[in-house]
Amino acid sequence: MISKKRFILKRIIDDTFGKALFTVFSLRSKRSIPKKVNKVVIFKLSTLGDSLLSLPAIKKLKEDTGAKIVLVHSGDNKVIFENQGFIDEKIFLDVSRNNLFGFLKALFKIKKVNADFAVDLSHTGYLSAIFSMVSGKFLIGFFNPDVPLRKGFFDFEFPIGGNHMVANYFGIFSKINKKEILGEFTLISPSVDKRARQKIEKVLRGKKNLVGVHPCHEINEKSWSKENFAEIINYIILKGKVPVILGSPKEKPKVQKLLQLVKNRSKILDLSGKLNVSEVFGLMKHLEFFVSNDGGIMHISGSFGIPTLGIFSAENPKKYAPYNKKSYAIDARRVSKEESLKTAKKVIDIFLKQIKK
Repeated sequence: MISKKRFILKRIIDDTFGKALFTVFSLRSKRSIPKKVNKVVIFKLSTLGDSLLSLPAIKKLKEDTGAKIVLVHSGDNKVIFENQGFIDEKIFLDVSRNNLFGFLKALFKIKKVNADFAVDLSHTGYLSAIFSMVSGKFLIGFFNPDVPLRKGFFDFEFPIGGNHMVANYFGIFSKINKKEILGEFTLISPSVDKRARQKIEKVLRGKKNLVGVHPCHEINEKSWSKENFAEIINYIILKGKVPVILGSPKEKPKVQKLLQLVKNRSKILDLSGKLNVSEVFGLMKHLEFFVSNDGGIMHISGSFGIPTLGIFSAENPKKYAPYNKKSYAIDARRVSKEESLKTAKKVIDIFLKQIKK
């Protein structure tokens, strides 16, 4: 679901000059916090999942301050921010192609924003943080202990701790809205366009009892055991449900190898490599529950309120578990292959009981 192309300038800044630039810029005098909040520019240049998790905090910032919200995004996460009424202006910064003219044009537009606050929602790289310097008066960003050179760069740093990323996104805006965050928040689902909705209706042809499954991840380290996922697909079929297999075109070859381990492939609806991200949005309302590796598609499912089981083989589920009350996460890093499979089946049984109610 995520483009792995890397714009050459991004690679140069992040991997070569980024550290040196950060060392220099972190020595600059820190700025005083603006007294008024009329305009906020927010940088979020990558990942579908993280972008979805940031939406509730961005919406709350708009509600609390009434400020103009300018969102700088990339091609990878563009669909997440479409038709979100609390975002007043969007700037597309192309970081996935070697398009120097388009990049410079966007950078000039960013410079003209001149916001009171510039907020970098990245917590690993350097690119968007450096760009935030030219677009706002007061710089806000995350301090991630795993990237120690980021410390000292921003005027206000919010440390990423053990909280869920939804809470971290609320935390990073606390310097601006200065209001206590009360209660719980739900994710904001992306908009579904008419064309995507119509394609899904045609593909499904009225099929019922559908369960979404994302069994392979483009990043091998994030993929749960293929034998376990094949067994989970078998279990879903045994319970009278139709597994709908999802995956990107790059994940499709892995999916095909995994499906060879499934006993009754005729009971499967394999849509791997056949849907774009917008069409995945359109599919979600047809699913009873979802079983997935950690990744953007897991968060898409969670944002639509679908009971979701997220299986984590590389990341910490405390930060990235599917964010709704109906969902569960398994930390497959800390239990055996057999134990994680047993737990996954128990969660599926819980989902099935909820459906019957």
